[in-house]
Amino acid sequence: MRSGNPVLSDSTFLDLGSGAVLSRPADAMTLNGTITKTGILLFLGLFQIALPYSLISRAMGKVTALDASLIFLIEPALSPIVAWAVHGEIPGPWPIFGAAVILVTTVLRVVGDMRHMPTLDPPAAAA
Repeated sequence: MRSGNPVLSDSTFLDLGSGAVLSRPADAMTLNGTITKTGILLFLGLFQIALPYSLISRAMGKVTALDASLIFLIEPALSPIVAWAVHGEIPGPWPIFGAAVILVTTVLRVVGDMRHMPTLDPPAAAA
């Protein structure tokens, strides 16, 4: 089993799976680390996934299907940009192309809606 955590190596999982005593105590998973990671996972699950999706599901009846789909597509389109800005990860050509298609489509939709919005006439002067 592979892990992105540098403390957990392949030998950690092999030693734990065999029931053998760990050869290096630094490789052991601690209760404190497990509780911290579980807390972070619960926080992200509640506030990054559950809350936004519950709010989006409440708003679905108030927007068109096209607007709803574009809103759902903006997050994965911006993901490569955020990964580049925050982590320095250079996205490949396909994620850039996909993000460009989604963002251009969204901008065209917004501009198209703005062109068809009714204008407010100024109040008529009293004669």
